[in-house]
This record gives sequence, structure tokens and C-alpha cells, in this order.
Amino acid sequence: MMNLKKGSQVKIISGKDKGKTGEILEIDRKLEKVKVKSINMIKKHLKPTKENKGGIISKESFIHQSNLKNVDLEKKMKDKKKYNIMKITPRLKAAYEKEIISKLMNKLSVKNKHEVPKIDKIILNMGLGEDASDGKKIKSCIDDMSLITGQKPIITKFKKSISNFKTRKGSSAGIKVTLRSYKMYEFIDRLINIALPRIKDFRGLSSKGLDNSFNYSFGIKEHIVFPEVNFDKVDKIRGLDITIVTTSRSKQGTLELLKEFNFPLNEKKN
Repeated sequence: MMNLKKGSQVKIISGKDKGKTGEILEIDRKLEKVKVKSINMIKKHLKPTKENKGGIISKESFIHQSNLKNVDLEKKMKDKKKYNIMKITPRLKAAYEKEIISKLMNKLSVKNKHEVPKIDKIILNMGLGEDASDGKKIKSCIDDMSLITGQKPIITKFKKSISNFKTRKGSSAGIKVTLRSYKMYEFIDRLINIALPRIKDFRGLSSKGLDNSFNYSFGIKEHIVFPEVNFDKVDKIRGLDITIVTTSRSKQGTLELLKEFNFPLNEKKN
């Protein structure tokens, strides 16, 4: 059944009520029919009861979904299309499609461009530590992470209790954001060109941060290197763990990909 739910606004496109709009009151998903407020009205005789006098009443009857147009969905699609037109392709996304793919094909001896590794998503984690039980400090972490990423984070929970670390199953462990597509490319641009150069005595990122899936991880000790965070309003300086998830199938593929995006890798650094 076409994305219909109670309360949706629909327009009648055929039949005696053609051109009218109304709100969905009831849905029969098996028969693919709906009742729409003040549409397809019929007369019905009611028998007298103790509660009412009976008589003839008008009420809505079911109409097949093929006679309807989902006004809410149509408006949503128009708004989405308008938004996509207004969006500007991030600089690094354009660079990857126009330049980086061909360079990596040569460097990695790949013939099919679909086999060229790409950055799939970026995951940022901020541990809460002793602040896990403090609602105000959790909110402060969420606010800072939202400023850094442009996206509201989720709170992660401990999956089991560990007495040595004084953690309890289900309690807050940290906050996490996963960036994809446009936001991901915009974050990489700000990370490489603004945030990392602001780290004191920065000597590059270690090239040894690869896991078995050839994703790359590194840490930032002070989240205030991101200019979006107002130092005067920060209650505590916190660290960030950043994971660059790639589609690469080799160590070389990931490292060459990161280099093309100008990640400041120091291959001598441990």
C-alpha cells in the first residue's frame, strides 16, 4: 500500500469526489482501501437504541487507494527535490569524483573505477568517563559534538557490567556520531585544513592506525581544536576518537586514499 497512514492528507483523482482533499480516518490494508473525511459519503439507517434515537445518518465509506494521491508525500518529495537543487557539492566530493579516482586507478593498478577505494563513513566517539551520571555534562558533550559535526549524536550504552572499571550494564558510555555523504566530506575538509593544524606541536598522524578491515582510526586529545567549539563555554576539555571507514581491501589502498585527501600522515610515526 502506497505510504498511507492515518492523518495523511490525500487528494481524490477520480470518481464523484474528484479534486477534493481530505484526511485519512481509517485504513484497510488487506483490501487496499481507506476512509477519507467527508469523502464518498453514504446514507445509513440506524436502529433506535437506548443511547440514540436512530434515523438516517451520513458517513464515510471506503475508497480504493488507486483513486487517491498522497498530498503529504508529494509535498515532501518536492521539498526534498528543492533542497537537493540548492545543495552545493562539497569540494572534496567533487575532487574525488573528478581527480582522485583516476589517480588511484593508476597508483593501485585498478582498471575498473568501481573497485577504487572510497571513504564510506566517518564515526566520531567521545567517552564520558566519570561524567556519565551527570546530566548537565552529558548535555554539554552533546552540544559540543553537534557543533563539531553538524549532526546530533546518540548516547552509547555499556553492553555489560565490569566491576574493575565501575561500569554498569545499560549505563551511558559515551556519545557517537556517524557522518555520511555531504556532511562527511565537509567534516574531512574542516578536519584536515582547520582542526589538525591547530594542534600544538602537531607532527602528523601515525600511518599505523589501520585495523583488520583496513579502516583508519586516530585520536584527538582536545576537542577544542575545532573552531566551532566556543572555548569560553567549554566546561571540560575532552578527547575524540575518529574512525575513517573505507571500502579498501588493502593497507596500501587505504593509505593512498588518505594521502589523496591530504591527510597529514607521518609514516615514520608510531
